[in-house]
Amino acid sequence: MRALPLFHFLWFVPSLLLLAWAERQWPMLALAFFVLLTLTLGFAHGAMDIFLLRDARNKLNVKTCSIYALACAASLAVLAPWPGVALIALILLSVWHFGEQAHFEHAGQPGAWLLRAVQGGSSVMLPALLSPSELLPQVQSIAQGQASWVWPLWVGMAGLWCALLTAAFVLIKPWLKGVEKTLWIELTVLIVLNLLLSPVLAFALFFGIYHSGAHIWRMRQMHQREGKPWPGGLLAATVALTWLSLAALLWWMSEQTFEQQDTTLLLRWLIVALAAVTLPHLILISSCRQRLFA
Repeated sequence: MRALPLFHFLWFVPSLLLLAWAERQWPMLALAFFVLLTLTLGFAHGAMDIFLLRDARNKLNVKTCSIYALACAASLAVLAPWPGVALIALILLSVWHFGEQAHFEHAGQPGAWLLRAVQGGSSVMLPALLSPSELLPQVQSIAQGQASWVWPLWVGMAGLWCALLTAAFVLIKPWLKGVEKTLWIELTVLIVLNLLLSPVLAFALFFGIYHSGAHIWRMRQMHQREGKPWPGGLLAATVALTWLSLAALLWWMSEQTFEQQDTTLLLRWLIVALAAVTLPHLILISSCRQRLFA
């Protein structure tokens, strides 16, 4: 068992260094990874919400599904014209959602909310602290005219998160507690990712592979514990419907741009789409977290 972490270290470090070298040779690699991983594993893990929308008889609850779909559609309608607002909304929702595991593992303890903020904010706050010069052009391309207030707000939130991280170290003393190891290992890996890679590529790997992959694995484990068959056909249909909705959103956003060659459209499109679906997704995950994290 002790050889397992060493094995992962031996393949992870060379792969990460190779990826860092490749990104320096082909800067568009970051956007390609972000688009590919988000459209596949990213939205597939969100499409699995359809499994959690079934009732006690394992039937789809029409009312709940309708509310979920309307929430996504309403969020898209509100956020699509305001990509800067969508970016800030995605950051705030990520702090809540990505910290779900830490809050679940320490529910009822004094430091639960602090750990939630630290774990949830690490993937979205570290880029503003470690790579501000690389991140600012991305924010300007996403938020466009709204970047004048979006960027200072993001930097301010990153500073607040850094203060919370310091408080977590002082008050909780993570080196003395085994139950928080996942949180601190995750934080360490994210620091390494953001030091070696661009903010877009670092987040793509965290969200697309780690977060989405872990959620897919938890869903499989949940089905096995509950003795339910894996509904692959339902998942495929939901993913197909998701892609159709994303295509419609991309078409609508492309119609609104007045630039002949808008190379940043893909990034704004995915930020708006992720922000729109994250709110209903995180509410559903929070309500079902006992089933998922058991």
